Amino acid sequence: AKFIFLYRNPLAAYYSYSRYGRSWYNTFPNKPVFTPTEFGRHWKILMEGYLRDGKKLDALMMRYEDLVTGQSSLDAVESYLSVNIKRSVLNEKVGSSEHNKNKVHVSRLEKWLLRRAVSPVAQTLGYKW
Repeated sequence: AKFIFLYRNPLAAYYSYSRYGRSWYNTFPNKPVFTPTEFGRHWKILMEGYLRDGKKLDALMMRYEDLVTGQSSLDAVESYLSVNIKRSVLNEKVGSSEHNKNKVHVSRLEKWLLRRAVSPVAQTLGYKW
């Protein structure tokens, strides 16, 4: 098996999550993820696992932002998986954090709580806001 560990800017991921009402469960009904802090903790746990175990699994670590914007990222995926990727699929947008052409509102407090929950892992991965 081959693994691609795809990860995303925690703030962008939180915007996307917020679009759908901020009511998600890690495990229903015992582990709700209703706050920026819980969302950030979940993101951080996943990223710590990626960083800890990625090399052991010979996984390809890739930022979502690089995948959707960069030719070299697609080249890396093709090489890693020994496949050819149809580049035109990147022109098809499935969803976004925009709703009715307006971005979802995330307060300064939510951003602060999220940043605190994902630190220092987010900074290690190059995410700053």
